[in-house]
Amino acid sequence: MQDGAYGALVKSFIEEFREQFETNFFSVVRMIQKVAPIMREQGSGNIVNISSVAGKIWITSINCIL
Repeated sequence: MQDGAYGALVKSFIEEFREQFETNFFSVVRMIQKVAPIMREQGSGNIVNISSVAGKIWITSINCIL
């Protein structure tokens, strides 16, 4: 594999991971940041994060799962 092709390949993986983190991690963090002050103000609240079992198993046909 030539260096140029390798660089594009690595960049595409990084972009894929960035999109996955944006959707699956940072969206949760942003939601918690929004509701935490409200929960603090009212004195209680619950946050339940729901995930998929896919995060615990390896699936060879999928490049990026978080």
